[in-house]
Amino acid sequence: MQNAIYYPGFEVKDVNWLKFALLYIENLQPIIPLSGDNYLSESYRRIMGETDLITPYRPRAYNEVVRASSDALMHVENILKEPDRYTEIFGNNSFIQKWQDPRHQSYLLFQEKYTVKWEEFCISHKLAHRTTEGLLLAPELSWLFMSFLAQAIADANNLPLITDHPELDKISILSRNNNQVDRTQLQVAQNVVGLRLPADIETIDLHTILKFRNQPHFRQCLQAFHVELVRHPR
Repeated sequence: MQNAIYYPGFEVKDVNWLKFALLYIENLQPIIPLSGDNYLSESYRRIMGETDLITPYRPRAYNEVVRASSDALMHVENILKEPDRYTEIFGNNSFIQKWQDPRHQSYLLFQEKYTVKWEEFCISHKLAHRTTEGLLLAPELSWLFMSFLAQAIADANNLPLITDHPELDKISILSRNNNQVDRTQLQVAQNVVGLRLPADIETIDLHTILKFRNQPHFRQCLQAFHVELVRHPR
């Protein structure tokens, strides 16, 4: 897994997963519009400044954003018509009411990521409310949209997708079209991490891993690791 589109959020939340990424992934590209830069934490900015792990991906309105908005609108229309078919993915029979509850609309979807048609659809069905920077949606609905956007970006750039978010495995079934070789390679890499990372990885300071990644020999070792993944994907 040399390069990958990271989603649904801007930042990796699982610290141990971030350590895995620093040790075994060449480049992560989280989907961050320019207006989202102000929302990045200081620690994340530090990682971006001190390593080459993270490269923000700016969504392109005339292909990726349009496709994602169209796909999401079509699927959500179907979900609203027959919600019972989707309870295994979204948890229970009342998930539509939850999506329409303003108190649950807490996830900001920046306006650079969607079209006017998607906004109008969400507002007309009470699935979102506007803010100065975009739409506030229920987390599950925003993750669904980001699955479509991430897939559109991955297809346009011939890149795999990656996430540390456990809920995305179920939700992204509706949009997934990942390259199976890349998915297998990721699983192998994660298995290697389970074997080779120190048992007390939680106690190792993130800065120590940052320093290790920045050592002169690291790039050569990382490239050799990925060559082996390609040669022996299973």
